[in-house]
Amino acid sequence: MDPTFNIIKSFKLDYTDSHRRSMIAEVLDQYKARQPVNAFNNGPYTTHNFEVKPTIDFNRLYKNFEFHAVDSLNKFSLSKENQRRCWAFVSSRSNAPMYWHNHIETSSINGVYYLKVNEDERGILFAHKGKEYHYMPKNNDLIIFPNYLKHLPLPSLSATRISINMEITTNEDADTIFSVNS
Repeated sequence: MDPTFNIIKSFKLDYTDSHRRSMIAEVLDQYKARQPVNAFNNGPYTTHNFEVKPTIDFNRLYKNFEFHAVDSLNKFSLSKENQRRCWAFVSSRSNAPMYWHNHIETSSINGVYYLKVNEDERGILFAHKGKEYHYMPKNNDLIIFPNYLKHLPLPSLSATRISINMEITTNEDADTIFSVNS
């Protein structure tokens, strides 16, 4: 990996297939019950992004995200504005995102857990300092990156992909938290 992208941290979580299937069913049930929620029309594509109910499974996932952030990044303290929430991002070829974005207005630390990834997965692109990095996620991957890092989730070519997005708001800025010199 280009050293420019050493700010992206990757972890493999140890959820079993049956546990993942249960979480997938939970997301899809909430997805069906809430449609259309945060449907962003992007020409022929639409994305679906919604806050999942804070069940035991998703609370545990957020705690895993916090643990890996604390364990792998420079010391930080939670802001009083921090909210322990998970957002499901449901995408496929028929409802896929097609835009670059970051989370600079809403967080300091971002996490994406890949709950359901397909064989034809195209991954996610990151852009920083004039360079791009292509990450190919697998089921159970958790990636952690700074709020300012622009990224573009690419659509699957066939089946639905489900990722869970999480944010941490800190008192420190992302540069300090992700600095390799600290």
